[in-house]
Amino acid sequence: MLFNIFLFLIGNKWAISINLVVGALFLIPIIPVGIAFANEVTYPLEEPVIVGFLFMASYTIGFILALVTLKFTEIKQIYGLMVLPCCSAVAAFISLFVKEDLRQTRLAH
Repeated sequence: MLFNIFLFLIGNKWAISINLVVGALFLIPIIPVGIAFANEVTYPLEEPVIVGFLFMASYTIGFILALVTLKFTEIKQIYGLMVLPCCSAVAAFISLFVKEDLRQTRLAH
């Protein structure tokens, strides 16, 4: 993502596009993995309930993130681009504290 910001600063639109497409190809498989992990962590609850809450939360956070990014972009375009790496850094830091309590897998054995 930081590489995209560098490409944006030098103005290479083709390299930005190719880099974003390659990044998206690696991002798509994370969705079923995240849903499966959420189902494992919240085992007694049914899968449709978990998926519904996940998508509801993701749409809400995405809407708020879009508004924040828009406000930063109105100030200066590079500020809008910097919102996403900052969110990624915060998410990576928070994920360090996630305890993998896989109840369903533990009960199956």
